[in-house]
Amino acid sequence: MSTEQRGRDTTETIDTMPEAETTASYSSNVPELSRGERREVARRTRLSAIVVHETVREEGERELQRHPGALAWSALAAGLSMGFSLVVALGGFAHIIAGSVDVLYLVNIGAVSWLTYLVGFMLPTLIGNIIGGVSLVAALNFAQVASERLGT
Repeated sequence: MSTEQRGRDTTETIDTMPEAETTASYSSNVPELSRGERREVARRTRLSAIVVHETVREEGERELQRHPGALAWSALAAGLSMGFSLVVALGGFAHIIAGSVDVLYLVNIGAVSWLTYLVGFMLPTLIGNIIGGVSLVAALNFAQVASERLGT
């Protein structure tokens, strides 16, 4: 099968489907889709391994064309993200999503009140996560963009 044929497989199968199948809704929560929308869904969901491989390869090639300074900032951002995750884990700092599981369990069994959860855990943790996350992402993203714009 040629590369061109692989790319057409999904649209050919959807085009041969009867109209009733292309607009049928399988759940009351799922809106009915038009024939064009069904075709778009099929185009986006039925990727072959070769299409995924080629997409990743092409995106990688484009990334390697970026300025070395921008690539260095991207590498630093990735390393810091992993490093900060380790710092959060080892330092005992709370994360709003992961920590809520534990604290909500305590609320559920009656060991902690809702007020304690909201005021003593959720609010300070959420504020800290927002400030820390936004600061880190803003600084690293600015550094990547600035290095590309300035050519450093």
